[in-house]
Amino acid sequence: MNFAICDDCARDIQALRLLLEQYCQNIGNTSHIDDYPSGETLLAAGNLTRYDVFFLDIYMDGLSGLQIGKTLRELSPQSSIIFITSSEEHALESYGLQAEGYLVKPVDFSDLATLLNRRLSHLPRAEETLRIISNRLTLDIPIFQILYIEVFNKKSLIHTPEGVFTTYTPLAKLSQDLPSEHFMRCHKSFLVNMEAIISTGKDAFLLKDGTSIPISTRESKRLRELYNDWFWAKARRS
Repeated sequence: MNFAICDDCARDIQALRLLLEQYCQNIGNTSHIDDYPSGETLLAAGNLTRYDVFFLDIYMDGLSGLQIGKTLRELSPQSSIIFITSSEEHALESYGLQAEGYLVKPVDFSDLATLLNRRLSHLPRAEETLRIISNRLTLDIPIFQILYIEVFNKKSLIHTPEGVFTTYTPLAKLSQDLPSEHFMRCHKSFLVNMEAIISTGKDAFLLKDGTSIPISTRESKRLRELYNDWFWAKARRS
């Protein structure tokens, strides 16, 4: 698993690093951990989609953890965010950012393990991929990176933060190949990753990258209820 820790306290970074290494050792997984002393250095690092989980200290000089979290939701929408704080007063704001949860310092190993176990159970892992043929090449696209898929000129366009991939594989087949607990066929021409949705309207879903995805008029009520049920189930798990 790939982790990023953003905290301006070196001692707290080291303590969390040791806990993460212990957790990954316990589950038989390898870990890669990068640490950043400020939000500015984290956001300047680039290629943020490589991280499975961000740990953000809420109280820092410069950008706060909450400000960083809002930006990360746009730059790396499929990564998990866990806030670290010395108090619980910002807990509700973390839910607004669809964070995996928050941890109170000093971080307890069992609390950390609970959040990470939940992440592993309910989110596509970085190594899970969708295999397609594009321009006569076989490509494996990380599932967690897919924002939505649309049909245009008899082609399926797979949208990710890294770019758009084109394939002649029908949308119905792609829908079968992707996990139904995360992807919704919201329109005859669109398949959307529910992790990428930030708000719902009567006729469209708004995604974290600013894209508006149409909702089938005939199925509007059912689809919006389906997303709301998914969202609150995820919130309860957090």
